[in-house]
Amino acid sequence: MKKTDTAILAFTGIFLLIVSATIFLFADKVYEGKEVFQTEQEYTAFKEAVAEDAVSIKNIDVLSSDPPIIVDFCLFVNNNYKFEYGEGTFSPILMITTPGGVVMLLWAIVGHYTNKRIINNQKEGEQ
Repeated sequence: MKKTDTAILAFTGIFLLIVSATIFLFADKVYEGKEVFQTEQEYTAFKEAVAEDAVSIKNIDVLSSDPPIIVDFCLFVNNNYKFEYGEGTFSPILMITTPGGVVMLLWAIVGHYTNKRIINNQKEGEQ
């Protein structure tokens, strides 16, 4: 593996890890799920939470309007806002960028040390 190949792999790996960290720290979380509210007051509290500026609505479907009220939803919530309904997940891109960055960095490290070993073997053969 040439030094330029190793450098490109290392740079790409570091770049992907920086992208992953940025997404993890600053990107909105996706909340989706189905909630069942036993009373109108619980449903009103949910509507108030969804009305916050930190929440962007992708989809909300009210499946039952009489108690128990069933709501199916998908929301984007700012990372620093505590949303009490459903479980937030990060963008699926993290599942690609994080392992991809780690693999490229490891590949660059292995390539670097393999190059050193090959060069050392060549020098020993010349002597």
